[in-house]
Amino acid sequence: MRRRLVLALTMTVAGLPLAAAASGWRVVEVTSDSMAPALRTGDHVVAAPLRGEPSVGDIVVFTPPHHWRAVFPRWSSGDRVPERMVKRVVAEAGDRVECCAADGSLLVNGERIDEPYLASAPGSGNTPTYRVVVPDGQVWLLGDNRDVSFDSSVVGALTGAGSVPTESLTGRVVGRG
Repeated sequence: MRRRLVLALTMTVAGLPLAAAASGWRVVEVTSDSMAPALRTGDHVVAAPLRGEPSVGDIVVFTPPHHWRAVFPRWSSGDRVPERMVKRVVAEAGDRVECCAADGSLLVNGERIDEPYLASAPGSGNTPTYRVVVPDGQVWLLGDNRDVSFDSSVVGALTGAGSVPTESLTGRVVGRG
């Protein structure tokens, strides 16, 4: 893993996005502050090809599925849907996801999730409440900056189906340039 991270950072710093793409890696620009403070608008991340299923906690790059594209203009006042988005996997197929516990924390399978990466304290924003079971072959994706993130919670609130098929995931973030 360390070797891949060094390779990814070297390709990014050296300005070799073509070499990254040739190896299946991608350099992707972050288009919103939905992952702040870890990632901000204009940052570039290096995404390695997915090998198997993503893990909870992974930051992934994905192509927004159709049901996300259908509601994005309504949420964003008509802005164009990004070609790729970056979010964190918080639950996998079969997991029960609930927002929120009494203290505002996210619950997965009845357990409070420790999320030290969040931009603000759990429950401090205007997070929609929900209780879902992630369907087979899908994941639940949330931004670290939930107050401004167009993610599974928002799409779920607007459509009743916020999860993302794993085939929409194009890479796992392994570095930042």
